[in-house]
Amino acid sequence: MKKSLCVIPARMGSSRFPGKPLKKICGKEMVGYCYENAIKSQGFDYVCIATPDEEIISFCKEKNFNVVLTSNTHERCTSRTLEALHMLEEKTKNEFSKIVMLQGDEPLISPKMLQECLNGLSDWDVVNLASEIKSDEEHGDINEVKVVFSKNMKAIYFSRAKIPSTKDNFSTKAFKQVCAIGFSKNKLELFESLKPSTYEIYESIDMNRFIENEIDIGVIKVNGEIASVDTLEDLQKVEGIISRDER
Repeated sequence: MKKSLCVIPARMGSSRFPGKPLKKICGKEMVGYCYENAIKSQGFDYVCIATPDEEIISFCKEKNFNVVLTSNTHERCTSRTLEALHMLEEKTKNEFSKIVMLQGDEPLISPKMLQECLNGLSDWDVVNLASEIKSDEEHGDINEVKVVFSKNMKAIYFSRAKIPSTKDNFSTKAFKQVCAIGFSKNKLELFESLKPSTYEIYESIDMNRFIENEIDIGVIKVNGEIASVDTLEDLQKVEGIISRDER
C-alpha cells in the first residue's frame, strides 16, 4: 500500500546561524516544533528528520523521533529528502507515493498547513504553499522567496527579488513561499535527475528547476504568521510569536 511521508531536512552547518536546528524557542528545540507539528497534522504515515549531523541524531534518539543519517555532501534540501525517502522505503518496507518536505527552520508551519500541502498532492505532482506578504520590508528581503502564480494557481516564477513590482507605485498583493513543499515520488526523483537550471542557479531556488523544465507547480494559499529562522533576530521574532500564541 502506498503511503505518505514527511521528511524534515536539518543540518547544524548553517552559514548564517550555525547550530540553529537545536536552538531553543520557549524552551524547546526548533526542529522539535517542526517534528511535532508534522505528527499533529495526522496526515502522514511516517515522519522523519533527515540530517548529516550526529548532534541531531543524538537529540532525536533522546526524544524518540524518527531520524536517518544522510550524506554531508548535499547542497539542496531536495537531495537530502530524496536520499531519506530511499532509506526509509528500505527500512520500513513501504512505498511512499506522497512526500512533504518541511524545512527544519520553519517552526511556525502549522499542522493545518501541512495537511493542506499533503491534500494538494491529490491535484498536483508538486505543491508549494504561499502566504501573503505583510510589509514592504518583507517584500524586499532577499531571504524571503517570493512567488507569482497564474489565475489557475500554477507557479510562474520564484525569486528573491521584489516581485511583483510596479513602475507606478500602486499597491499590489505579493506572496512568499512557505517552506513545506509536496512532491509525488516520481517528481522528486525526476528533480534529482535533471541538471541544475539557469534561474535555479541565479536565484538559488530549487523550484525554478521544475518551472524551466515545464513541470507544473500548484500553489496553495495559506493563512497565518510565517517566519523562517535564518538569524538570531529571526529566532527572537519567532519566540515572540509562539509566546503570544501560547498565552
